[in-house]
This record gives sequence, structure tokens and C-alpha cells, in this order.
Amino acid sequence: MAKKIAIVSTSAGYLKGEKTGVWLDEIAAPYLAFRKAGYEITVASPAGGSIPIDAGSLQEAFLTDDGKTFMLDGEAIDALCHSIKLESLEFPADFDCIFLPGGTCTYFPTNLDLLFICISLSPGKIISSRSTFVVVVVCCCFRRPRNVC
Repeated sequence: MAKKIAIVSTSAGYLKGEKTGVWLDEIAAPYLAFRKAGYEITVASPAGGSIPIDAGSLQEAFLTDDGKTFMLDGEAIDALCHSIKLESLEFPADFDCIFLPGGTCTYFPTNLDLLFICISLSPGKIISSRSTFVVVVVCCCFRRPRNVC
């Protein structure tokens, strides 16, 4: 039976009036690597539905091969455009791992709350993040009781 991973991204498309979203490579590279390794992947977000992509990550200087592959992959784009609403998932029962991709928008208080939910409901599970979400993980651990982190 394949291991199950929840990639939990942001739903925030704006930060202080500026468009933002998940940094494409921070969701694309892990998604493709997990799929290649045979994991069953569920993409989720606080609001469910379409996950915004930071336009900066689509610029030529930042668009990686994984990003290009992801954007041309129907299954990957479908997961990004139709993410599952976070509250409808069962943690920890449904997943072996939770992965949190980064981007500027991960600093939103609602995302700190979603991280706390993931951590507190997932004792004994692997929680991994990339880039700016690492900062959020540390911030969350200092904001919450020590037995959570």
C-alpha cells in the first residue's frame, strides 16, 4: 500500500494588497518527487479550491524544469486547481506525512493556525516544509505549548 502525503498549501492570494501565492517550485518539485517515489498525494488548502501561484515564480529567472513539468501536467494542475479543503481531511489517520510548501503568503495568521492544526493533530507523523514555511514552523512552535513541537 502506498504511503499517503498531504501537501498543505496556502489559500492566500494577496499580502498587503499585493498578489502572491505559493511559490511554484516549492509545490512542484516535491509533488513530482513524491509522485515519482510512488506516494499517494492529496493537495489541500485552508479554503479548498484553486491555490494561487505567486506570479514571480513564473518569471523566466525563477521557472525551474520542475515548475515547467508541473504546469504541463494535467494531474498536477488539477490537484492545484481543486485542492481539498483542509478541514475535510482527517489528521493523522489519513496521512503518513504532511508537507508544507513555502512562499511569501505562508506568513498569514490563518496559515500559522493551519500549521498548528497539522502539528497538533499529527502526533508521531512526519511534518516537513520547504523554504519560508520553515520559518513558520519555528514561529508556531514558539507560539504554542512545547509539547506540540
